[in-house]
Amino acid sequence: MKAMITPNEFAQNIISSIDGSYNNYYVFFSGGKDSLCVLDLVVKNLKSDFKVIYIEVTGNTHPLCNDYAHSIVEDYYGLDLIHLKSENDNFFELLNQYGYPSCIWYQSRWCLNRFKNIPLRNYGKLRYAVTFLGMKIADSSNRKRYISETFPNGIKKNSSKPYIFWGVINVLPIIYFAKIDVWKYIKTNNLPLNPCYELIGNSGNCVICPYNTFTVMQKIKRNASSFYQKWLTTHENINKLRNTKGEKSCGIFHVFNKFNRYYYKLKSDLSKWET
Repeated sequence: MKAMITPNEFAQNIISSIDGSYNNYYVFFSGGKDSLCVLDLVVKNLKSDFKVIYIEVTGNTHPLCNDYAHSIVEDYYGLDLIHLKSENDNFFELLNQYGYPSCIWYQSRWCLNRFKNIPLRNYGKLRYAVTFLGMKIADSSNRKRYISETFPNGIKKNSSKPYIFWGVINVLPIIYFAKIDVWKYIKTNNLPLNPCYELIGNSGNCVICPYNTFTVMQKIKRNASSFYQKWLTTHENINKLRNTKGEKSCGIFHVFNKFNRYYYKLKSDLSKWET
């Protein structure tokens, strides 16, 4: 990115640069703050027609997130929303079966494969499409490394499986946004925010997520008790399997350990504990 170009200007430029070069354009919208910025930027800078895809994580998406996704896309922007979900899987059943997924390793992120990749593959209309995503290098050191290696100048061209069902071209308009840039963009443009942020501290698309902090889990316990109870029961089952079958039944063990600490803190209701 040229030094004199702001992250917002880069986003506008990269969207405009690919406009008209392909026949099909899609925005991936999760209901989260990052994808909200991307959606608004595409609405304002892409002249070509485009569609919006929202993928629910069956059993683990808060109903308010579903309602918000339809409201913001259909009512606020006046666009059609393609709502996808797995009809055969349930998050907590698979969490009990496979243990905790990874935050990093693709092959260990069964939740991404079962609840995102498979519905997209079944949808089957993105093979020759351009897709806009909300990833940015400021997300984490691992995300920064991944983007730097695979998205030169914010664009990735896919030519083979397993990624082709995400689109032939993936574009990251907010690649250079910092977290503060996202919040500033939302405030400056007066965009309606997903109510799940205030309620549970995340977008609610994946209520129980391996990235969750203890603060988020506290809010889930307080404000989304049905999800909390499902997680509590499932974690207890995983712990029993650990005692009989060993660590492999826990999934990614360091993620299990983190949630195990959360489990005992939350059960004891010691909110003074740090994350």
